[in-house]
Amino acid sequence: MLIVTDSSADVPTVSKQLNKLFPKYQQKSRYALTHGEFAASYNKLLTMLIVGVLILTGLLTLIFVFLNRQLIGARRKELAILYSLGYSKTDVVKIIAGGIISQFVGIYLGATLIVYLLKTFLLDRFSYGAMFTSLYSFSNQIVIVIIMLIAIPISVLWGVSSVKKKKFIESLR
Repeated sequence: MLIVTDSSADVPTVSKQLNKLFPKYQQKSRYALTHGEFAASYNKLLTMLIVGVLILTGLLTLIFVFLNRQLIGARRKELAILYSLGYSKTDVVKIIAGGIISQFVGIYLGATLIVYLLKTFLLDRFSYGAMFTSLYSFSNQIVIVIIMLIAIPISVLWGVSSVKKKKFIESLR
């Protein structure tokens, strides 16, 4: 349980009151958590969380990059026709980027809706529903958006690398 006081001067009073109410519980401050006897466990969990997020970001980026590269490969003839009609390479890049960004936004909104519905109608009936209560917090949504902002440029750059005039000419034959 995390208890936050309005000021640091209130900590001793609140601690005494909590000791009276809950004599069998141990009280640990945030400082004790990060520097005291729990510091090793806390740092290990924090490291595991950061490494996990980085691995997940890398895997998701690779998956989206390869999926988008295949999508661009499948649309190469269409892009070649646009290029031959006078569209510049930057116009084609904008089309590719717009498609990738709309795909990411659609996936994000769809996944958020699916998780919300699953949580509301299924997971809240089990103990696992508590694991998803903070999913919609501002900080978690920012982390998800940051992961998307990392993956989108990589995916766009990789997809754009396949946009070459020679390949377009071959696609038109």
